[in-house]
Amino acid sequence: MLEALKSKCGEDSYLEQPLSYVQKRSGEQWLIGYDSQQLHQLIEQYSQQFSQLYQEKAPKILLLEQNPLKFIAAFLAAVANNCHIFLGNPHWVKPEWQQVLNQIHPDLIIGELASIIEP
Repeated sequence: MLEALKSKCGEDSYLEQPLSYVQKRSGEQWLIGYDSQQLHQLIEQYSQQFSQLYQEKAPKILLLEQNPLKFIAAFLAAVANNCHIFLGNPHWVKPEWQQVLNQIHPDLIIGELASIIEP
């Protein structure tokens, strides 16, 4: 399957560098319903934020973002920066949030609900 992806993409770099494809096509409107340039800018912002967290070990990111564009950007930036990423459900209630926070101890919580569930 990996070989099929490589041949479809045309270059190994797209698989090795997840952001290469987004960066290369940032001037085109390839993302239906969203601004691809804005996606690229958001990825850059998140990447910078995640790289500042990276010290001796990969940061743990809890992703709660409900905005699809911000979700994709944060997810791709976290993957590209080798972060440990955990996807949270914005509809969880307080006991569920507490359990998640106690188990993973995230370094950063991304999303509109971050201020509500901060430990």
